[in-house]
Amino acid sequence: MNTKKHCLSILFILTTLFCSNKTFGQTKFANIDKDDMNFGLSLNLNYSLLGNQFGNYVGRGLGSFGPFISRPVTRFYLNRFLSMWDMSAEPAITLLSTREMQSDIRYTNYYFDANFGFYFIPDRSSNDLQLFFAFRPSYLLFCSNEVFELGNYKIVSELDKNKNRSGDIDLCTVLGVNVALSDVLNVEMKYVYSFTDKNTDSYVSGRPSSFEIGVKLSALSIRDKFSGPEISLRKYIKKLSKGTLLVMLPTPNENEIDALISKGLESEIDTMLYQNKTTNEMVIQEFKKEFDFCNVLFFMDSSVYKVMNKHYDNVFVNERFESLNEFSIDTNNLFVASFCADISAYTTRYDYGLYVYNTKMEQLGKPFNVFGNYLGVFTQGDPLNYIRKRKILFDNSAYKKVIKKLNNRLMKYKYLAE
Repeated sequence: MNTKKHCLSILFILTTLFCSNKTFGQTKFANIDKDDMNFGLSLNLNYSLLGNQFGNYVGRGLGSFGPFISRPVTRFYLNRFLSMWDMSAEPAITLLSTREMQSDIRYTNYYFDANFGFYFIPDRSSNDLQLFFAFRPSYLLFCSNEVFELGNYKIVSELDKNKNRSGDIDLCTVLGVNVALSDVLNVEMKYVYSFTDKNTDSYVSGRPSSFEIGVKLSALSIRDKFSGPEISLRKYIKKLSKGTLLVMLPTPNENEIDALISKGLESEIDTMLYQNKTTNEMVIQEFKKEFDFCNVLFFMDSSVYKVMNKHYDNVFVNERFESLNEFSIDTNNLFVASFCADISAYTTRYDYGLYVYNTKMEQLGKPFNVFGNYLGVFTQGDPLNYIRKRKILFDNSAYKKVIKKLNNRLMKYKYLAE
């Protein structure tokens, strides 16, 4: 038994080092960002289903343990369908046991499992629910036979009824569901179907199918819990650097146009339309020149509800405000910015400036929205401009200054995350 214990210990240590070793991460995944990967510990309880096939057997509850490592099949922004999949490797030591009721014999097998699977994530923004399937080749380390004699179970080295031998190779497929209870803890339920189940009612041979329930503990999430929210913010901003900023451009206010028509001031409408167009042109120009943190697309605020509902057909426009038909975005990695007047969540004041939102149009905190984003309600600090018949516009330099500062702040957080 000491030899068996040493064998288990050595295998587990080697497996853990293999999956968590820094060199492994650098060589195999050299082109994948650390933020895209996850690793940790998997703990499972299992129950042999051999008793469902033959009435003289009953399963026993044992378990498995081992490390796991997972990463997206592709980078988030390359392909919408592929971005919904993760691939995972989960080596494990598994103990699987069955009791023959008639002779009261326990058959316990010790496996080294090499799980290779794929997780389907319908909503990458939450990861609350995942469906998965995996292939599980396994190596039988050794098997144990326990016979009930004189009130106790006695270990017997070999039994004619047990056809399994150390070194046997088995192959299973795994289907299951994964539910996230928190950033740290996920619960999984799995059905494991064995292709090498040759058991009969008179002897055991091959690995039986089984049912498993287990938990996964994310080492990265545990680290982040102790590191504080600043680390998570840096990771979030680094992820956004691979996504797209959607810049919302204001359209003329229809109520204001109707008011001018009702007052017989149709001549003022052309002025308002000109100023709106000129402002939007300046914003587009300065974003193209000063913002290189991530990809940028432009849309009119009349399409904001389409953006909130992730409907992007006929939404984006070019610098001439023409419909943009060819574009590439990861719909799960977007944020929104707009020069507009709003009640700042940062200053709690009504102000005009650059506001940054998520795709639900909720204002983001620092470093996205800070005091330096705001230009003021009064253009160039002149209160009379608020009531002038012909309002003075902000010039390019005002927009350039704010956009450049936002870009530099986000770049700083991105580099800190690397």
